[in-house]
Amino acid sequence: MEEPSFESERAHGAGATIRDAASRIASELVAPGFAVDAGTTTLLLNSLVSALASRRRIYLNAFQRSGEVLDHFGHRLQKREFNVHSLDPWSMIPTPKAQDVMLTLSGSLETEPVLVTLLHADREGLYRFVVTAQPAEVTRKQFQGVLPVHIPGVTSEGKAAAGAFADLLPLGTLFELRSFLYLEALVEVLGEVIEESGVTEATAPGRRDDTLNPALLDALRRVREATPRVPEIMRALVAQYVAGIGRTPDAALECFLGQLLACARDGRTIYVTGYGRNNEIGGMFAHRLANLGLPVAMTPTRLERPCERGDLLFGLSGTGATYEVLQRLSGARKNGLRTAVFTSVPGSPVSFHADSMVVIPAATESPRGQSFAEQRVAATPPPRPSESTFGLNSLLTLEAIVPVLMRALGRTEDDLKHTDPWQGFDPTGAERGSNCGG
Repeated sequence: MEEPSFESERAHGAGATIRDAASRIASELVAPGFAVDAGTTTLLLNSLVSALASRRRIYLNAFQRSGEVLDHFGHRLQKREFNVHSLDPWSMIPTPKAQDVMLTLSGSLETEPVLVTLLHADREGLYRFVVTAQPAEVTRKQFQGVLPVHIPGVTSEGKAAAGAFADLLPLGTLFELRSFLYLEALVEVLGEVIEESGVTEATAPGRRDDTLNPALLDALRRVREATPRVPEIMRALVAQYVAGIGRTPDAALECFLGQLLACARDGRTIYVTGYGRNNEIGGMFAHRLANLGLPVAMTPTRLERPCERGDLLFGLSGTGATYEVLQRLSGARKNGLRTAVFTSVPGSPVSFHADSMVVIPAATESPRGQSFAEQRVAATPPPRPSESTFGLNSLLTLEAIVPVLMRALGRTEDDLKHTDPWQGFDPTGAERGSNCGG
């Protein structure tokens, strides 16, 4: 009789543990006592709607996992014709102008690239909103003129709050997931306001700077009325996820976990692929794997490491028919890579190219069979934002897998703590070391 492998031994019985962790994590996001400031939320929504009507720019300022959260939000806004720009170091962005909007996301408010950008925005006269885990009064004191949105979820040291959920939600996970959920609720409200007010039709040339624009005034009124629904939408999204994850088969979750453990044992690279908003979902998971010390890479990228037999390609496709994901999965199988996929459509084309498949309960957003490129040029109108739940549900499931994977590998929250070697720049040059040239 064949001996059980390392990965199957560690993954056996973990399916129920993952589902339980997923339900607990999701429920904690909207636990009793959690609330966001309705006043600042109204101001943020008003600024976004006004930016849409006047075609002012919206800049997204975040780093690492928080950057993935905010870029996902940017994709959602672009679907609604917002003029969005992510402040990545490698991006080409237009020069900011007064009354443009900057949205910053940072749990600790200690990430230097984010802080520098935030301070520069003050000189440009931008409307600055900061979503952070730090108390509002601390944020206002540190940055004059910003409008803080307080999302509790991380200590001042950047770790999870002590308690029963510290192992399930290490580091800033609670803050990041709550922020993701909060931004999803904002998109839902924005979608309703835009459709009911017709504010996008009011952006025709000659009316963009009209402060008495009837459509804009109607939109701002609707924002004020809809803001109290933001917590309700967050709770509804969590409820639908908890109901669906309970039906996910244990075997599928255990098989995927086993693949991750096999890569860890063999020192193989885990490649993550997704298109559109799914790229940011995969990116958040890739960050976690990297901080656990596992070799991981996003694909496609401008610079890709060569893959080898035994590596793992993990793809995300809500419809299960995204051409670009199918193409990479097919190539991976032919070249001897392990393959895994998250989808919401059982029996979809990706199932023929995946060694393991987890069906994520969610409403899909596009007709089956359309590729990402075809969706970009389709004549059909974009779907309502509330119809896209695959990203959120995939993210929550992956975040539930992380603590189970950590325990199987013997890792702790301290192992996840990322140390950025570029932080702590001393402009005085007081701490100078010898260079290679001697």
